Amino acid sequence: MAGQTSLSVAFAEHTTLPQLQLRDKKDVVQCSAFVNAFAVTREQGWYSRPNGSGRMRTMAYGLWYLSLLGEPGTGTTLQALYAGATENNVSHILHLKGIGEVVLGNQREDLLDQGYATHWHYTQQPVAIAPPSVPAEKQVPALAPSGGYVKPFRGVHGILEPRQMTIVDPQRADLTAPRRRAKKGKGARANKRQEEAVLSTGSADTADPETRHQAADLPCFLLLIPGHHQQDSSFRCALFLSFLSRRLPWPLKNEWAQPLWEACLGAGMIEQLLVWSYGMPLPGSSKPAVGLPEGCFPMISDGYLCTPQPAYLAQVVERLVAPATAGSPRRQSFSEQLRSAA
Repeated sequence: MAGQTSLSVAFAEHTTLPQLQLRDKKDVVQCSAFVNAFAVTREQGWYSRPNGSGRMRTMAYGLWYLSLLGEPGTGTTLQALYAGATENNVSHILHLKGIGEVVLGNQREDLLDQGYATHWHYTQQPVAIAPPSVPAEKQVPALAPSGGYVKPFRGVHGILEPRQMTIVDPQRADLTAPRRRAKKGKGARANKRQEEAVLSTGSADTADPETRHQAADLPCFLLLIPGHHQQDSSFRCALFLSFLSRRLPWPLKNEWAQPLWEACLGAGMIEQLLVWSYGMPLPGSSKPAVGLPEGCFPMISDGYLCTPQPAYLAQVVERLVAPATAGSPRRQSFSEQLRSAA
């Protein structure tokens, strides 16, 4: 146990990971954790925050995806950060190093005004991670190999994401956290279970199929591009089409992927996010603090917030459909068919 503790301390002292801090009104840090991946808006915006019986607005960056790391025994700390983020109360702020104040992205005023809504899903579990590569001249005893074996860094990993928006089919997203049995007993197994958690801001009402169908009338989803597809523009378009096809009431052809992507991008319905994950340069830096082994890629390398409008997409699809031949009777247009069906 002493070896694990010293290793955790050494990792915390030498890691280049940024921190997410929960601060009070006096800017005093209440708790914090390391971040190994995030996706935020590139520019600040106005975000709504509850204030007693009313609401106030604050200028901040929108947080859309978060991956946290903590030392063994810090599971409650990570859950406190989840609670602070989802409560979004003015009594505290979330500060992400290198970015500034962040607020969950679904609280942005323009999205709220348009009726967009989503729920947040948090999953936490113990992990074992290989220690970071440290130059020989900077190695510390806790990280130095002993007999050819290097102890892994044991900690807690948590992921916060809007589950409805990060999977292809929103109807399959689990919006409510499963009930978990009480954690009893002692020992390693009991301690491991205490570090596990599945939390959600959803409820039984929001999980109702009819409620979720109504939410689908305003498609909104998040594209997170894996590092090994960073330079593959065709993958980006194909991923966009797969998400889009599950949120529209009409079929889409594979060859429409690029024109639909370009149309929505040009219409301002696709917003590129600022994404960082371990192995990439931190915001404001040109080189990564720690390089990845050859053949390895960052977990996510790019991200997009997509809010396509069905009425606009109907017009785009109508232009993509082959026009009627000259002299043939005029057929009802695609958008007219949608209006008549409604």
